[in-house]
Amino acid sequence: MTALTTGVHLQQATVCHLLGIPAPHHPQVFPAAAVRFLTAPPMQIERITGVDSARTLPGIVRVDLDVQPGQEVRPLASSDERLGYVLGGGASLEDAVTCVQGAAEQIQVEGSVLAHLGLT
Repeated sequence: MTALTTGVHLQQATVCHLLGIPAPHHPQVFPAAAVRFLTAPPMQIERITGVDSARTLPGIVRVDLDVQPGQEVRPLASSDERLGYVLGGGASLEDAVTCVQGAAEQIQVEGSVLAHLGLT
């Protein structure tokens, strides 16, 4: 998100600093950026829709989904159980948050409840 809002790519700037060379300057992409982590209740994933349409929405930079049909979604106990994330930006923080929330709402993860977890 730092690179989107400032033009500074932190890893690149760090390596350039350590090597004693100037870091290239990249233009700012957005004045504000936001990330929305994707979650779902425990289930056996049967179908995922809306990812392609979420990626095409204005302001969306990246949609990263780490699950696929057939996988099991565990109860959310740590960041490892997140399904992925949506990264985007806008002219203001409110615009950026609205942008990523809208993209996240496009993504639908459907499945069956995991009976062996006692959640039926």
